[in-house]
Amino acid sequence: MNTVMPSHYITGGDEPMEETVQCRSPDKIRELYATLLSSCGLSNPKTRWNKYKEFMAEDILHQLQQVHTDITFNEHVYIKTLIIIENKVFTMVGKKLDDFGMSSPRRDNMDDFDNEIARELDYDFLALQHQVTELVPQLLIEQNHVFMQVLRKINFSSGGLFFLDAPGGTAKTFLLNLLLISVRKDQKITVAVAESGIVATLLNGGRTAHSVLKLPLNLSQEDSPICNFSKNSSRDRMLRERKLLVLDENTMSHNKAIKALNRILQDFRDSTDIMGAWWFYWLVISVKPSQ
Repeated sequence: MNTVMPSHYITGGDEPMEETVQCRSPDKIRELYATLLSSCGLSNPKTRWNKYKEFMAEDILHQLQQVHTDITFNEHVYIKTLIIIENKVFTMVGKKLDDFGMSSPRRDNMDDFDNEIARELDYDFLALQHQVTELVPQLLIEQNHVFMQVLRKINFSSGGLFFLDAPGGTAKTFLLNLLLISVRKDQKITVAVAESGIVATLLNGGRTAHSVLKLPLNLSQEDSPICNFSKNSSRDRMLRERKLLVLDENTMSHNKAIKALNRILQDFRDSTDIMGAWWFYWLVISVKPSQ
């Protein structure tokens, strides 16, 4: 949220929270709380948390009740809620809850704090589900064929490498965005990168290949460029968790960028196969620029 808050919101917190809990989803309430906390100098954050925590945890409780019908609000539910909030705060300002007078939630070994993964999971999954339900019927026959083939690969974890080539105006970007949100709605990690920032803005959650893969800016001047992140780093762990990788307008990329990605994946996987054989586990969609 980039909206500038009125000054009485900055020191208070109750007015915007009171308005939001009346008409917004738990995810939006958590987002507002994280914004007030990280960017607006929220006073008495623990008091605000205790007052509104049930509103912020309502969807999490509902998810748990699908398995355990007798469960009610408890410490486990609140910890999961705080983890989501802390992930949002870290995405915004790179800090944890204990930097703002709150106690950082306890995380088990399978939930180590990872800002890269948190960033890729910072979506309103219910809203994504609604979008998929609305947009899938709009697919043309050829688009639906590609859509189903890709999802089948992901659902069966068989992986694959797809190259999407079609004339301009045939809604390639629409198809790519639908694939991205279709995977994300199930809380699976995807990445969408493009060579330029302008193209990246057209993709849902898109970023430039240089920012995601940490490629050198002077590729043409280096003999063997590498991606600037280390094995077992947060970025490496995030990439290992990905179910879908979209490389938009990949044929416009410098060939050394592709070689750098291939080189680091081979190193991480201790394999000499193409992309370290990661494409057996990932789905990669390479898109040709429109003619």
